[in-house]
Amino acid sequence: VVFVVLFPHLAFILRKSAPVLTAIAKRFKKNPEVFLQEFEQEFELFTVPRLISILFISILSWAVYVVPLFWIGTRMQLDIPALHLIAGIILSSAVATLPISIGGIGTRDSFLILYLGQYGIPKETALLFSIMFLYMYVVTLIFSWTVHFFVSAAAPEEIEAEDLEN
Repeated sequence: VVFVVLFPHLAFILRKSAPVLTAIAKRFKKNPEVFLQEFEQEFELFTVPRLISILFISILSWAVYVVPLFWIGTRMQLDIPALHLIAGIILSSAVATLPISIGGIGTRDSFLILYLGQYGIPKETALLFSIMFLYMYVVTLIFSWTVHFFVSAAAPEEIEAEDLEN
């Protein structure tokens, strides 16, 4: 059922992005040295201050993700050490990225049931905690889309046809 619903949308996206991807591939196929030069130029942009800022933003984004889930876990009275709960949150996020389900539903649930089960947490509580993950994911997604909508409306980016043809 999900495939039947999502397939037309996926086909539409692929059909609309195919000319752009084809133009980029042709550009580098004709002149592979251009790809290497552009890669080297982009790599030189990574200075130490920029890498530190990227690291800081990454840590901040993980904290924004982990802290509410940690708080929810403590409010659900998950009786496990704090570092183990944080590790479980991070590991379940990694498991949820496996491309075998939509939104990590099922994979994250199974992982949390097994992981929290080692600490004597009932399956029902682990499943409820996993549902809170999904809830946080949806809330974050809606917030991100809203911010993206307002930011992109304020400063639209234009892709010129010349850049794709060269």
